[in-house]
Amino acid sequence: MLLKRLRDKFNYFDRKLDDSQNGIDQLLHGQNQLSELCSSIDKKLADIEERLIHVEDRCKIVDEDKIEDMRTRLIHIEDKNTRLLEAEILKYKKMESDNARLYEEPEGFQYDYGIFGMWFTQNYGAALTSYALYKEVEQLGYSAVLIDLPQIGGGQDSTTYFVNALDRTFINQNTLTTETLDLKNIRILNSVCDSFIFGSDSLWGGGYEYQLYFLEGVLFGSKICNEKNRISFSTSFGSWQGTKCNSVEQQYVKMLLKRFHYISVREKAGALLCKTEFGIEASWTLDPVWLLPVEEYEKVMDTDTDLPDEFIFAYMLQPLADKIDMIKYLSEKLDKKVVFVSDMNVANRKKFGEYKRYDFIYYDDMSVPAWLTAVKTAAYVITDSYHGMCFSMIFKKQFITLYPRDGIIRFRDLQNLLNISDRINIKDTIGIEKALSEPIDYVKLDNMMQKKIEQDRNELKYALQKKTDKNDNIFSAELENAVFARKLLRKLN
Repeated sequence: MLLKRLRDKFNYFDRKLDDSQNGIDQLLHGQNQLSELCSSIDKKLADIEERLIHVEDRCKIVDEDKIEDMRTRLIHIEDKNTRLLEAEILKYKKMESDNARLYEEPEGFQYDYGIFGMWFTQNYGAALTSYALYKEVEQLGYSAVLIDLPQIGGGQDSTTYFVNALDRTFINQNTLTTETLDLKNIRILNSVCDSFIFGSDSLWGGGYEYQLYFLEGVLFGSKICNEKNRISFSTSFGSWQGTKCNSVEQQYVKMLLKRFHYISVREKAGALLCKTEFGIEASWTLDPVWLLPVEEYEKVMDTDTDLPDEFIFAYMLQPLADKIDMIKYLSEKLDKKVVFVSDMNVANRKKFGEYKRYDFIYYDDMSVPAWLTAVKTAAYVITDSYHGMCFSMIFKKQFITLYPRDGIIRFRDLQNLLNISDRINIKDTIGIEKALSEPIDYVKLDNMMQKKIEQDRNELKYALQKKTDKNDNIFSAELENAVFARKLLRKLN
């Protein structure tokens, strides 16, 4: 009997030894795979270094004034390749972690939130909206990166995309951004961002055809993994006004929106659209530019800007003749010079022909920091821009808003909140006279505004803290419907 018990004990330990050996074999196999990947990466980096040396040798025969520019471009290429390699390593380690639990999630190139915005569309307001949201997310304790997707602005070959554009220069100097991505490369963001924010401006504008067929549903999160947390903060549908669609398209967008864990929109009309067209509840929040205190904008201003001591700042996206005449009228009434800035996009400015008819001080290439300084230091502001109006109030300026080129709804939401109807959508000199006779009481306005800003800031805090339960299958059936809808969309296209 004792001999049998000893034999059984021996067999038990023999099996445990075999199991341990199998575990060691699996670990060695994983290490070999990692070693092969590291060798491959080392080889690629060596190839890149060799190419850089070769190109630098060629630089020696190029004009001296071009060498520095070429070196900068080479550094940009090397950085891009390094980031792609890092993303590949991250995906590999995630796979190993799931299978063998050999590695922990690396943190060196992981962001809490990737932010979809329109900061590259050559527009002061769009750049500052993304900047404000990025800074607020950072101040709430999260790491963030702005996603560079110029297809939103018309594509790299269009006039809306310039590497050295004023908005890009500002964003690159004050935030972190991804490399420029094509639609086909969006999925790589799943490997470097834990969660995603779809933030403000007209991200959801353009209707079904533009959003689903041109952008492939990217701005509704079509290429974001299901387990990722995704929120919308002050996103706008722009001038989306019942764009024609079939039931499949509407159902597809509805299913994509249901994957969001929080949705707020910039216009009350957008909240109504979410409810009536997509069956989604959405909050109304202000544009993110309101979240940052004035001190944060002062940090990035250009204090060396050459501006007059006393001036009216005119910021016009649509410099039509009657608007120019109203600006002239205001300058004569206040007896002040006019500093005039139009659309940052040259192509948009050309649509209106020659508008420099008066002795204004015209700026065709004012930087974003200088633009902020101009609003803050102006004696008076006249604009037809939504963000021109917002920053006038942020800096507590007396202002007049002429009729805009589009999107009057977003103006009216602020008008109704603050009861400032006497200086919104002005169309003639009578309106100017009325605005001049009734200055804005910023003590009263601030009391109302700060309450809404704090409410919106709390909404953002709540949304950022609301993480995805990766084991929650509540949307599984709806996602199956979304996949089916997408197949139909491809057939229809």
